Amino acid sequence: MLPYLSLSRRWKQWLVLPAGALLLTVVACEKTSYTGALPEPKVPAAPTTVAAPAPVAEQDKIYAYVEHMPEYPGGMPKLFEDIKANSRYPDAALEAGLEGRVFVGFVVERDGSVSGVRLQHGIQETGTQAAAAKSLNDEALRVVSNLPGHWTPGKQGDKAMRVSFVLPVQFAK
Repeated sequence: MLPYLSLSRRWKQWLVLPAGALLLTVVACEKTSYTGALPEPKVPAAPTTVAAPAPVAEQDKIYAYVEHMPEYPGGMPKLFEDIKANSRYPDAALEAGLEGRVFVGFVVERDGSVSGVRLQHGIQETGTQAAAAKSLNDEALRVVSNLPGHWTPGKQGDKAMRVSFVLPVQFAK
């Protein structure tokens, strides 16, 4: 239980707040006086002209999401079935006992073809397993690059668009 303070002691506690605010105001508003000469102002160098980046044409934009996303013929189950059928587990990774998931990014073009296949996030190992990890990453890139068939392109309204896509490729023994 807190002790009861008399009124004569309580007013001292409440006096601290306005006194602190007054002190803060005085310190904040105090001007610094310069007794010496002011430093010479720096003259900015001649402005260099930098060309603005060329605007990206509407047809060259790559979208992450559109109204109707691209679809693989047969849907996602068929896509993963084709990846499984066309991939082969690299010998180096098999010997090293390495497994994991590789994320491959690519662009589905307006005509349904796949372009710009790249490693989004691969298996990263060091030392003796580095070659095995690289072989798994390379195999995932090869499989996605050689997928059979054309995708149904992504559409915004009635217009076909270029759409970015990221696909996980699982390697497990």
